[in-house]
Formats: sequence, structure tokens, C-alpha cells
Amino acid sequence: LRVDDIEVVNTVPNDGALANINVAQYAAIGPVTIKGYLTNAGYNSITSVETNWSVDNGTVTTQTFNCNIATFAGYNFTHSDKWSALTPGKHALKVWISKVNGVVDGNHINDTLETIVTVTSSNPPRHAMIEEFTGTWCGWCPRGGLVLEEAIKNNPGIIGVAIHAIAA
Repeated sequence: LRVDDIEVVNTVPNDGALANINVAQYAAIGPVTIKGYLTNAGYNSITSVETNWSVDNGTVTTQTFNCNIATFAGYNFTHSDKWSALTPGKHALKVWISKVNGVVDGNHINDTLETIVTVTSSNPPRHAMIEEFTGTWCGWCPRGGLVLEEAIKNNPGIIGVAIHAIAA
């Protein structure tokens, strides 16, 4: 039920909500770190939370994190066991919460997230594009070009674009 910007919900004592899986969409063959962010949606503080992950419905890896999460606060976690991504292609990663404060999580609706990770034999290098925009109206704009040149010289991954517009 929602009234204006107010939401009325029934809370349970121990409810960890998995909010995000922090794993890149693309990964090179090798170890992949499983990270995530969870929030406390229950009214008890969370002092321990058990999280799990599996790839392609395979072996389940479980870790318990000792923490101190107040109601509506969040917690970043990183599993110590990494996924050994050895086969190129798309893989289904599933992460879920099973226990909060040593008991079964009280609300299973917000416990699980899934994502697809594409494993490649190698990751291509990434580049950043920087646009420097100037025009005839700008007396200080030649400095922008100098700064862009310096950035490219110091960072080979930068692609520089200078746009010079004529005032209408």
C-alpha cells in the first residue's frame, strides 16, 4: 500500500536484502572475485549474514560475514573464494542470502540476484574518450587543447577529441 511517498510494509526481525552483485559483465579467463552489497530490511541489527554463490547451477560456495548492520543500512561483502572462470562463453552467476543472525532469512523475496558474466579468452584494453569543446567565443579555450594533449601524453588509454564550433 502506498500513500503519497510513504510505503507501509510488514517487516520481519531478520531480513537481509541483496541489493547488488558487483561483478563485471565481462571477465577474462582466470579468477573472478564475487562481491555484492546487501541491506538490512529487518528490524533487528544484523551481526552475521551467510551468503552463497554458484555459477551455472554448479557447486555452491558459502561464506558467513560477521558485521554490524543497522536497520536500513548496507554492507559491502567480498567472498574469499573466487570463481575459477576457465570456459569462455556466457555463464549464469547466482548470489543469495541464506541466513541472517544464524537463522533462516525471514523474507526470501529479496534474497537472490542473478547476472550473466561473459568469459573471454582475453579482455581488450579499455580506453576513455575525453571531449574538449571550444568555439570562437572563448578566449581561454586554447588552454583546453593543451590540457587535453598533456592528458593524452600521460595516459595512453585516452582518446582525445577537440571540437571547435563557430559562434552563430
